[in-house]
Amino acid sequence: MQRLYKFFSCLSILLIGLIFFVTAVNAGADVKKPIIVSINQNGAHISRPLITGLTSANTEVLIYVDGEYDGNAQINIEQTGTDNFYYQIKQELREGTHTVSALAKDKTSLRLSEFSLFETFTIKSLPAPTLIEPDENTVTGKVKPVITGLTVNNTFVHIFVDGRHNGKTEILKHLSGTANFSYKPFLNLTTGWHTVWARAEDASGRVSSASKVLRFYIESPLPAPIVIKVDPRGSKYNRPFITGLSKNNTKIRIFIDRQLNGEFLVANHPSGTANFSYLPFLELRPGRHIIYATALDTRGKESLWSNIVYYNVIGARLAVKDILEEPADAEAMEDKDEISIIDLGEKINDIGEKAIDSGSATVSPDLKDILNFDRSTGTEEGGLMDESQEQQAKLKLNLIIFIIFLFAVIGWIFWVNRELIKEKREQNKQDKK
Repeated sequence: MQRLYKFFSCLSILLIGLIFFVTAVNAGADVKKPIIVSINQNGAHISRPLITGLTSANTEVLIYVDGEYDGNAQINIEQTGTDNFYYQIKQELREGTHTVSALAKDKTSLRLSEFSLFETFTIKSLPAPTLIEPDENTVTGKVKPVITGLTVNNTFVHIFVDGRHNGKTEILKHLSGTANFSYKPFLNLTTGWHTVWARAEDASGRVSSASKVLRFYIESPLPAPIVIKVDPRGSKYNRPFITGLSKNNTKIRIFIDRQLNGEFLVANHPSGTANFSYLPFLELRPGRHIIYATALDTRGKESLWSNIVYYNVIGARLAVKDILEEPADAEAMEDKDEISIIDLGEKINDIGEKAIDSGSATVSPDLKDILNFDRSTGTEEGGLMDESQEQQAKLKLNLIIFIIFLFAVIGWIFWVNRELIKEKREQNKQDKK
């Protein structure tokens, strides 16, 4: 009897389980499986694709990547009975082929649908950038040569010089899908052979393989020209003559306000040093102007900047201010001291006389006339000299006041120390008593 009871009990349990199983299967069939519409791998979605699709109303969507649950999709509720969903894969996927599928879950009954169709996609490797210059054919004496190349869109490029990471570009984009880039090393390179290569990286952190290694040679820089004078006489005050010296067989480039204004070949001289003169082709507007020059040899190697000349056009008056030193870079121009036209004339005469006495350059008669202009006449030059003397007097007065103030501070410190020593001695006496 007991055995019969146990038999019927087990049979009942099996029948109940079977009923629940069949009910669950039939219930699952009531929830329609979602449909994956697209896998977007554009831009930042290359290694974390954006999955979009459709699902029945009042359902949640579970996303599975490579057979493993990755997360729940975001649902956009529509009024048509079918909602759309989107989901960006959380993990950074490695290169290769991957699968994605989805399940729908009814929010009320919590019933699950069947898996959607399995969709495949591929994570491709990031292409390496292409370096263009400098290479073995590059002729340069610049200690910071510009490095140029090409890379795919939405990447930035890491630059390696002589095997060490030198810096990187910003994110690069172009309508064609391939962006060009240029990079200037942040440290000066020495004369001699160097190597450069690059890697690309995207926003998701994928890094490409190394580009081809380029070798290039930095030569000794070409001697810079000397701008001797910027003189308005013989032309309009706002179109001054720019005169100077340079090596033979060079092309001179004149820059005004950091923009190329003109270029020309020098007339060679037997001494090996030629003089040049240049007249701007457009009138300079009123205000302060920066003038300098560079030289190029027959192979195209460019020199460093010449000395910087400041030229002021103020209405019908003008003033010339010169710097007789070679700046380290463009930012250094603003930090140099300025001198008056009188001091400029004296320094220019010294340069011209030394050049002539040493035999390094033979200056033309016209250039001698410019160098040896008479500074003792003219009300405008006299006014500039008076202003210079007045400024020097003010500087001397300020220096005297500062020295007096400094001595007063030192005296006050000595007096305070003496008082402190006295107080300490009296305190010691009282302690002994």
